Amino acid sequence: MLDSQGHLVTGATGFIGRHLVRELLARNERVWILVRSTTTQTAHDRARAVFSTALDSGFLIVLEGDIVKPDMGLDGKSLAELSKEKITLWHLAADLSFSPKKSAVAERTNREGTAQVVTFANRYATRLIHMSTAYVCGDTTRLFTESDFDVGQRFRNHYERSKFAAEKIVQDQCVVPHLIFRPSIVIGDAYEGKAEGCTFGYYRFAFMLHVFQVWLLTTLNRGSVGALVLRTLGTRTSSKDDVVRAPWLLVPYPTDGFVDMVPIDYVVQSLIQTMLRAEAWRLKTFHLTQRTPLESRVVMDQTMQDMGITGVHYLQVPSWVFFSLVQILYTILWPLRPYTKSVLWYLPYVARPYHFDHAHMDALGLPAPSQLSRGFLQRINRHAKDTVFSTISLDKLF
Repeated sequence: MLDSQGHLVTGATGFIGRHLVRELLARNERVWILVRSTTTQTAHDRARAVFSTALDSGFLIVLEGDIVKPDMGLDGKSLAELSKEKITLWHLAADLSFSPKKSAVAERTNREGTAQVVTFANRYATRLIHMSTAYVCGDTTRLFTESDFDVGQRFRNHYERSKFAAEKIVQDQCVVPHLIFRPSIVIGDAYEGKAEGCTFGYYRFAFMLHVFQVWLLTTLNRGSVGALVLRTLGTRTSSKDDVVRAPWLLVPYPTDGFVDMVPIDYVVQSLIQTMLRAEAWRLKTFHLTQRTPLESRVVMDQTMQDMGITGVHYLQVPSWVFFSLVQILYTILWPLRPYTKSVLWYLPYVARPYHFDHAHMDALGLPAPSQLSRGFLQRINRHAKDTVFSTISLDKLF
């Protein structure tokens, strides 16, 4: 047991949530999870799809609810049960969509949902742990400290803006002890439903390259004019492993481009270890980011190889040129547009450096995340390609 607290988790079926819940259960903690029903699945069905037999252990209890509703949509019986417990409320639920068409939903979930969660925590919980994002820093170019928040930054999208608003609600309205975590891009093994359709951070890029490789292979195998052009340019394939060699492909990468990614295991262990430190509740805010992020070129090169595209060349260009070239490429390769349009929304996170401090993490003596290696990227890329990407239909492409 951690410290005689029960745990109520929102966003438990999400990427970070499912890993956190499993870790809490492994420590024999009692965990309630708030799950919203959908038009096709009940809350219990959604929970069982993720946690399977854990629901039969007696340590995991599913509560049907919705964070945007008063009392998080919980019925009187559930509220009465929770009111008798010492509850640590973990608020991980969020809408991660960057699509302009879904901005209203993201605003409602991230802003209004957090307001309801804070109201609930003030009434029923003994403490609150809120998952923010490192990118509440917006377009800040200087060092963004764990004590910083509103430094006059501008936001590049509604996601950043809504998460900033959510964190402000926690800071201004939460009266119970609370912690705020700001992770960068959290990475780990992809799973169906998140990597599918590019709906999950880093995998948007990996999936785009997978689609490009499939398009190249299909075009070459058709014997069309397109295949003749590709072969004239020196494109070759290996029938043994479906690798495409494209020596004509010149890939630009931004001069100051870095990708700040932290492993899911590090994130979960940091959440729990920080929660257990008494001093943490005074410091409140913590960055879960890399000390030395990987260069964009390294990430691109490794992912290219793992998606089956080799022999390419790289060209370093200023960030503004990189943005322009990607936009032009997106316009030209119109058949790939349904699979690549969301990549444009994520370019700021791979085309420029961010600077975060870790004074609060260091004060607690907590370890920094290990620097990601090519081997780590290779493992998760291959897992995504073999177990997730290969199951996604690309019929619209052909």
